[in-house]
Amino acid sequence: MRRSLAIIGVVFMIVSISLGALGAHFLVDKLSAERLAGFKTGVLYLMIHGLALLVFGLIDNRVSNTRLWGCRLLWIGAACFSGSIFLLTTQDLLALSGKVSWLGPVTPLGGILMISGWAIILLSLMGKEKK
Repeated sequence: MRRSLAIIGVVFMIVSISLGALGAHFLVDKLSAERLAGFKTGVLYLMIHGLALLVFGLIDNRVSNTRLWGCRLLWIGAACFSGSIFLLTTQDLLALSGKVSWLGPVTPLGGILMISGWAIILLSLMGKEKK
């Protein structure tokens, strides 16, 4: 699982950098300022969590099982949060208008999962659990 965390982290980094470039060079003239800001938020959160997962995946024997659960919540939450933002902000360009409105509640759910993941990681770092 630890290797998988590093791989997911690297994939998140590749996707966030690619989408960040897309936003800066292509979407800047095609999205409203509000939607572009949302898109950039999705990129930022995906990048931050990609880096965190990469770090947790690389510190192999220091990641406890509890922290692994926290990391799982981080990657699922970041994928839900950022993925829903990407689709919601670009729905007009992707000819998905009205077809992805159900994703609205997925964004805060992703945020809750990320917060929960970080809370679990914090508690595991503060506790005296065995690694």
